Amino acid sequence: MKKIVLIVCVAFLILLFGCLEQPIEQKETIKVGVMLPLTGDTAVYGESFSTALKLATEEINASSGIDGRQIELVIEDSKCDSIEGVKAINSLVNLHGLKLIIAAECSGPSLSAAPIAEEAKVLYLVAIASTPEIKNSGDYVFRIAPADDQQGKDLAKLIFNKDYRNTAVLYVNNASGAGIAQLFIEEFSKRGGNVIEQKFNQTDSDFRTQLSKIKETDADSILVIAYSQHYPIIINQMYELGINLPMFSSDTFKDKTIIDSVGDLANGVILTNFYESNSEKSVQFKNAYYEKYGKEYGPYGDYAYDAMYVLKEGIEQAGSFDPEILKESLYDLEYEGVTGLTKFDEFGEVYKPFGILIVENSEFVNYK
Repeated sequence: MKKIVLIVCVAFLILLFGCLEQPIEQKETIKVGVMLPLTGDTAVYGESFSTALKLATEEINASSGIDGRQIELVIEDSKCDSIEGVKAINSLVNLHGLKLIIAAECSGPSLSAAPIAEEAKVLYLVAIASTPEIKNSGDYVFRIAPADDQQGKDLAKLIFNKDYRNTAVLYVNNASGAGIAQLFIEEFSKRGGNVIEQKFNQTDSDFRTQLSKIKETDADSILVIAYSQHYPIIINQMYELGINLPMFSSDTFKDKTIIDSVGDLANGVILTNFYESNSEKSVQFKNAYYEKYGKEYGPYGDYAYDAMYVLKEGIEQAGSFDPEILKESLYDLEYEGVTGLTKFDEFGEVYKPFGILIVENSEFVNYK
């Protein structure tokens, strides 16, 4: 009898531990494609975008992911170039077969990739790019950043109301720079102002020719629309050429590395800037980013971070990862994030206000 009981107990233990050794079934990860400028002359943006996106992904995964599925990022480098943007989206969609794409990206590649995403019927969430042309890219394209048509008009109003009537506009000749510049020129001219127009290529690193032409005019102010790598060179060359004009700029000037590079020469620059919230979520993001990376987040990192959470909220609201169902759900989404309220209109666009900053004592402060 004892032998029978022993055999039964052993069999039970084998069965018990055999069951314990069976792995718990896990849901397949959800892969999210990401386009970023990781290399090239705008890599500073890509570093900011990627670190913020990774932070958001880690937070979501630590909280059971999306519908119990962990997020896996598949990243392609666009180099902030329109041609490379097409290669990146083709790789994500056609090579990897992904259905959810975040373009934490410059305007050029974001715009060039949008038709491919639309044709493939994949959900395409634009985090940063602000060229107005994205507005009509299609039903699968959504953007959480405000468009430049508003910013260009705000700059025109700002400069005109400060009684400047002959403004030189020096801008990078790509989708973003030309978009803001042309809207500024249209609005400023409509108000009665005169514009002296000069442009340059994104890869340029010397602006003396354009600045010398501006110096020969009767310009009473200058609006510079460029990228982080351009501003220190432009400001130093203005100083070298003796150009002492009140300087205005766009949201791309909001980068502490520019001030660190040129010092006091940046003081007095007035710029429009993407909305920055002081909400509890914003404070939590800033603290979490600093704790993880040991520094403050870089340009537009907050918009990249929000992009992942908007995608998460949209999927959970839709109850589906299917882009066809998800896109319909996004039109009803209202998400209060780090960058304020994301609420899409019929074009998949949002309204978020632009603020105005001024550099004082080598710090960005609200302009009054």
